[in-house]
Amino acid sequence: MAVVPGQVVQEDAPGGPPDVCALGAYCASYVAPSVGAYRPAQLGGTAGSTNTTVTIFRNGTTQYGIVWYSDIDTDERPSLKNGTYTIRLNVTTTNAVIVWDAFQVCRVNSLCVSQETICGSLFALGKSVGRTGVLSATASGAPTTWNSGDRIMWVLGFKASGFGFPQSFGFTPDQNLNFPPIDDMGRYVYHYRRRRVQ
Repeated sequence: MAVVPGQVVQEDAPGGPPDVCALGAYCASYVAPSVGAYRPAQLGGTAGSTNTTVTIFRNGTTQYGIVWYSDIDTDERPSLKNGTYTIRLNVTTTNAVIVWDAFQVCRVNSLCVSQETICGSLFALGKSVGRTGVLSATASGAPTTWNSGDRIMWVLGFKASGFGFPQSFGFTPDQNLNFPPIDDMGRYVYHYRRRRVQ
């Protein structure tokens, strides 16, 4: 797939050795789900095709059900102006008691330690996963300075109504995620870098 500046592609689970990062809240304040999904979303990536299950406790608390990560490499200027971040979610197995409630975009370092919140906490989205199809949400991000080895973490929070046994839904990681592509000199600063073993 061609590289489109300002756009990363959701993918199925990566191969290769274990990642230093994993499913987690990072800069978000969400709690752990019963079963979550940690997936790559990369420049020039190959859209996924696997229906993936997320399981949420029915306790009314926002849980980090999905985390996408995007590798960053800055060859020229390690900075980014403020702009709009867009997250998309393709629901392929429905559940009417679960809603996509929130999302945050975080910057982490090469050790996967959270460094800052880029888009900060967009709550009360209220987007039901009770129907199949693509859901989307946008938020404004702050100006950001990158360091070598940094990643973007796209953290999605979900809620399930009521109490009792966990509830599940399914998604397919085949959508695009968008971020501001240009620095203050009008140049693209995101360059594709893959950390997989071929």
